[in-house]
Amino acid sequence: MVFASYSVAERWVKTVRTDLVDRIIPLNEDHLLRLLKEYVEYYNTARPHMSLDSDAPVGRERDFREEGSRVLKIPWCGGLQNSYSWRKLAS
Repeated sequence: MVFASYSVAERWVKTVRTDLVDRIIPLNEDHLLRLLKEYVEYYNTARPHMSLDSDAPVGRERDFREEGSRVLKIPWCGGLQNSYSWRKLAS
């Protein structure tokens, strides 16, 4: 069972690298830590996880389109990643 944890860690490092570090050059350690903190929040709340029943580790309700609603783009990590949600327009 030790190998399973290594493979999960390797996959996590590859995902962070391809989604974040390969696209932006951190200015210093504090900048990198801020980016990683926001990426972890994005990864656990907004990023789709197709292999999980709840679609995300934290879990979230499915967003349905209602009459008079539009798609709202939510930028993450300075706009490198985005999530989308239906939002009702103000009347």
